[in-house]
Amino acid sequence: MRKTALAQTLETKQLSNVELLTILFQEHEPNQLAEQAAISLVGRFKSLRNLCDAPAATITASTNINSNHYVNKIQAALTLAERYYCDKVQHEPLLNEKNNIQGFLCAKLRHLKYETFACVYLDSQFNLLNFEKLQVGSVNRITLYPRRIIERALLHNATQVIFAHNHPQGAALPSPADRETTIELKKLLATIDVNVLDHFIIGSDAVFAFSEHGLLS
Repeated sequence: MRKTALAQTLETKQLSNVELLTILFQEHEPNQLAEQAAISLVGRFKSLRNLCDAPAATITASTNINSNHYVNKIQAALTLAERYYCDKVQHEPLLNEKNNIQGFLCAKLRHLKYETFACVYLDSQFNLLNFEKLQVGSVNRITLYPRRIIERALLHNATQVIFAHNHPQGAALPSPADRETTIELKKLLATIDVNVLDHFIIGSDAVFAFSEHGLLS
């Protein structure tokens, strides 16, 4: 384990998951205990996604060292990440950078256990008007209601929208139904002068953008 002085630098991207978790935990714990808990949790859950998605009771059962403290720290870090992206898109056009929209949608959808369809509403200058989770389905299927999607776009006075949904148990690849529904919604929204800019699928480890694969026409 590198010395804790490293935590005081700005090179956090170079740190391992264990080291980052140790930094997170060590405020109220001796460094040795914080590191021990970090090693235990990374070994138990294998990935940060598995750890962050795990129920609090499961995390608590995985370590005997002030486990509630660790759960609170992890949940606080996740909340900060989500708020960061929400704040970022409120103060600059959402599509200024590709990572803006993808980071925002991952923070909103990647951790969800059930397939969820969401919509980002934008004005003509690509500023965020609102974000809504419109429909929740099962772990691998969801039913959409085009009329509601049109009604919500009109309510928010949007001129452009971005669709997104997660694949909790699958890869970030569109099914034939995903493709057909997207084209259908695009045609319907065009009748009220609302443009569909993209449809993102948020998978476990990747993001698929319809626009990058020519699937919006």
